[in-house]
Amino acid sequence: MHYYLLTALLLFMPVQLAFAVPGDECFEVPDGTWCGLYDDPWGAMLAPFDSILTIDGVSYTLVVMYGIILGVLWLKTNNMLLIGIIGVLIASMVTGMMPEALAIGALLFAISIGIVLYQLIQSKIRYPA
Repeated sequence: MHYYLLTALLLFMPVQLAFAVPGDECFEVPDGTWCGLYDDPWGAMLAPFDSILTIDGVSYTLVVMYGIILGVLWLKTNNMLLIGIIGVLIASMVTGMMPEALAIGALLFAISIGIVLYQLIQSKIRYPA
């Protein structure tokens, strides 16, 4: 099955992206610095993803990784409150306690608490004990 997906991806990908000549990005040139892995390991690991997931100067790498982690966790647990707690923890650790990220994380956590309360109230109305 995955061969069909790979074939479809290669057929619909622009030719200049699929068969591009190596450019001057740090991860494409074997100069021995490894994108500054020893100076900035987090930035060096994200450099290949940033080159793909940057649109108009805004990098969406962390957003995509954050969404994948929380999506897999949601599919495994179906617990909105747990997803909110883990999401706030990941947002605060990855972004380095940026106030904007913490505000967004707190808003998402408040929304998840609201959804959990709604689900609890609905279950008590449908199945009174």
